Amino acid sequence: MKPFEITPEMEASKGIRFTHLIVDYLAFLAIIFVLMIVGMVIALLLGNQSFGVWLTSEPLSLNLISIFLYLFYYFAFEAFTGRTLAKFITGTIVVTEFGEKPDAKTALIRTACRLIPFEYFSFFGDRGWHDSISKTYVVKKHIYIMRKNEVVELDEIGSDSQII
Repeated sequence: MKPFEITPEMEASKGIRFTHLIVDYLAFLAIIFVLMIVGMVIALLLGNQSFGVWLTSEPLSLNLISIFLYLFYYFAFEAFTGRTLAKFITGTIVVTEFGEKPDAKTALIRTACRLIPFEYFSFFGDRGWHDSISKTYVVKKHIYIMRKNEVVELDEIGSDSQII
């Protein structure tokens, strides 16, 4: 069986990738906002005023929690679905260099690479560091599925033939 090959027409454009960055960041901010509101409501219901004070007086703790949630957002989505919210919207998916859904280890590597300083600027080159280091690609899902089905169908043709 010929290995599956990621071709340039399958890959998401830099414009789509930039859209991913913006949409995922906005989704992350929305999650943070909702969690803060929920935390404050719970604190008020319990009569604890210190939660609101802590939120405004401990920027380091808040930043560490934000970084953890940011990484969790990417890891959870990409490890379980191969897609973040933005990738669902744009019809793209993360795949390995072999055209498979990334496993948890690959998703973790991909997510950890997002902590590299100036990683966002790596997209001015061919591929972003979180793609190249984790050996993943972001592809247009409909083209990926079509090509994947073609490979499977060609493989089935060869396996159904009988030698007489």
